[in-house]
Amino acid sequence: MICEGTRINSTQADSEEHVKEVAKERVEKTNGLVVVNFPVRDTDRMQSFFQVAQQTGRALVINPKQAYLLELFKESGIPTPRVDDDHIRIYIPRKTWGVYKDDRFSEKIQREDYDYWEREFLDHANAVTAKDISENQDEYIFRCDFFELKELIDVKPDTGSSYIRSVCEPFDRPSLFHRLVTAA
Repeated sequence: MICEGTRINSTQADSEEHVKEVAKERVEKTNGLVVVNFPVRDTDRMQSFFQVAQQTGRALVINPKQAYLLELFKESGIPTPRVDDDHIRIYIPRKTWGVYKDDRFSEKIQREDYDYWEREFLDHANAVTAKDISENQDEYIFRCDFFELKELIDVKPDTGSSYIRSVCEPFDRPSLFHRLVTAA
């Protein structure tokens, strides 16, 4: 497990670069799955882990909310990773019924478990399920926050997998203001 604190030393100007370096080192040393936790709307941190995925030959697995966010950014011209990039995958979690990709159920039933906006990602070329990740763990950096940890039950990380918690909380009023503005 690696925990980072990018703003502990306020004199360190290249803190995000340092996070990328440390993350890259950990990913390169990991033979199994790399699980990362960073805030869903922290596009700077997403960009950092995306670059680590590119540099290490893995794919960053994001959830449908993040994929939707990236699509909105693409439409507005903001430079962020694209959901159709070779180093991005969209994780399709099992929902209430848990029947997605279960051929015993009609496609209509499988899709009804997902909100309308999520359905556009179900058939995306970069969509992956827990089974896909479980079978090829050394190919992925799986973004998974506290509320999504239950997904690891289906993924079943191999021995030797890594967990990187990369969450930066505001530590002073300017940082708090910045986080509130960027989260809005």
